[in-house]
Amino acid sequence: MPDTMTAALAASGVQPRYLPNGTITLTGKVPLGPAGVADNTLADGDTFKLAKIPHGAFILDGWLDIVSTNGSFEINVGTSADEDAIAASVCFSAGILLHFGDANQTGVQALPFKISVTDNVRDQFLYLTATVGSGVQSPSTSGTLIFMVKYTMDLTV
Repeated sequence: MPDTMTAALAASGVQPRYLPNGTITLTGKVPLGPAGVADNTLADGDTFKLAKIPHGAFILDGWLDIVSTNGSFEINVGTSADEDAIAASVCFSAGILLHFGDANQTGVQALPFKISVTDNVRDQFLYLTATVGSGVQSPSTSGTLIFMVKYTMDLTV
């Protein structure tokens, strides 16, 4: 069964940042493996909840990086509704910065990307997620995934 690791910005009870004008930049980190798990290897479907992004927001920029890990693995970046909306099947390892919207990186989609939630759901946000893909090469998960995402509620900014 896949594991879910959650950054502080995506924790239960944390409200997504919302500003009617301007941009919001969020940064954070999450351990690559679940706390207290002896088997520290990533598996297909393991998910990192990075941050909560409110309905109607446009993701303008962002990146993922890994600190102190071995090996490489396939990763998808997207939302809790569409796991590969921002990047699909990207080979990821320490020292490789995955920059959202970078047309020079295979599998990375163009930005801006709009967060859209149906009106009849209680939570009016989606999680920004990173999901381990099927191309896992069993890296050590002793490291940390760090990230930055920049979004706006007003695309004219």
